[in-house]
Amino acid sequence: MLSRMKRRIIIYAIVGAVIIASIAGYVAASNPFMEKPWQGMSCEDMRQLAMSPEHQTFSE
Repeated sequence: MLSRMKRRIIIYAIVGAVIIASIAGYVAASNPFMEKPWQGMSCEDMRQLAMSPEHQTFSE
């Protein structure tokens, strides 16, 4: 069985990894230099883009 200290280190490592991944995801999503083609599009434009044949990834 793992000692108490080893279990504590493993738990802290997992919690730290989750926190770092959350911060990295937030920074990536809010990066002003990343291309976000949906910004500035109207709702109708986004709907047309989603329904366009080259954008669909499934078949009926």
